[in-house]
Amino acid sequence: MDDYNLNKNEMKNYINYFSQIQDFDEQVELLSGDELRSYFSGNECKSVLLVEDDYLQVDIIEELISEINPNVEVDWECDVASAVRRITTAPNTFRQSKYDLVISDVVLGDHSSGMELYEFCHEYEPKTKFMLISAHTREELRDKHFKKTEPVQYFKKPINYRSFIEALKPVLSA
Repeated sequence: MDDYNLNKNEMKNYINYFSQIQDFDEQVELLSGDELRSYFSGNECKSVLLVEDDYLQVDIIEELISEINPNVEVDWECDVASAVRRITTAPNTFRQSKYDLVISDVVLGDHSSGMELYEFCHEYEPKTKFMLISAHTREELRDKHFKKTEPVQYFKKPINYRSFIEALKPVLSA
């Protein structure tokens, strides 16, 4: 932040925020300058966790996300255990949830299921939006993976880009 001239509202935001932090020095060390700027400017950066074991799909989905909002931070994991570890260990400084959206393939190469991740997020990160993708139809997945509940948002591969972007816009638009 090169310009230190603050108006009253900006100053109130700083004071309110700083008064809520107990270990301010520790918290600031976890943040980049961009994160601080985005928080105080009111333009909080959106973040997505993408859980996919097909590298080609990762590139396609990242490109589609970038079309909606090029400032979205996308983290990527290829299995459920790594995704859960990332969600539970990531610094959660300003948000109630680390991620605005989790997008997961249903059938992952390590024999884990995106439904396991969906159930974890549903219980422990309820404010995080969740989207499942799979090459299988919903009917094929119903017996094997959708045992307890069915996901609200599901896209079949190959992904219809237009409908995928329309579903993501409300969550990821700046």
